[in-house]
Amino acid sequence: MDSDDFYLNYILHPYWGASYYVRSRERGFDDRQSFWYSVLLSTSYECGAEALFEEASIQDLIITPVVGSLLGRYFMNVRDDIRSREMELGYRTRGDKWLWVMTDPLGSLNEQVDKLVGHKASLQIRPYRHARRSYGATPFESVARDEDTVYGLEFRLEW
Repeated sequence: MDSDDFYLNYILHPYWGASYYVRSRERGFDDRQSFWYSVLLSTSYECGAEALFEEASIQDLIITPVVGSLLGRYFMNVRDDIRSREMELGYRTRGDKWLWVMTDPLGSLNEQVDKLVGHKASLQIRPYRHARRSYGATPFESVARDEDTVYGLEFRLEW
């Protein structure tokens, strides 16, 4: 357990867990997959960047994705209502625009960056494995040794 203020642990953490959940749903993942996406991103943040300043706590690792996913489901209902109103009216009201941003701040930020660079940007991160082949007595006798195998991450950014 950490000693962070109530609003940090029980308001801001679930809000960011909900943001991760909504971002995943907006990218086409289902409810279960979006929950695990929220778990992955919040754990990555807590054990990565924030670990430089404080240890990850139960509130950080459990409250953020679990309560965040529940809040994210509610946010998806709000977003569906906004879409319905937009279909009826033909535009989004100012309040609906604010709700849209507040229920998906990461998506809204991504959209603004896309407008800034003038193109839709795409970032892919995937595991990478390369095994260098060593040849035995003959050229047809290839053997992969463990020390010749390289593991890593491949980053691909397009715009």
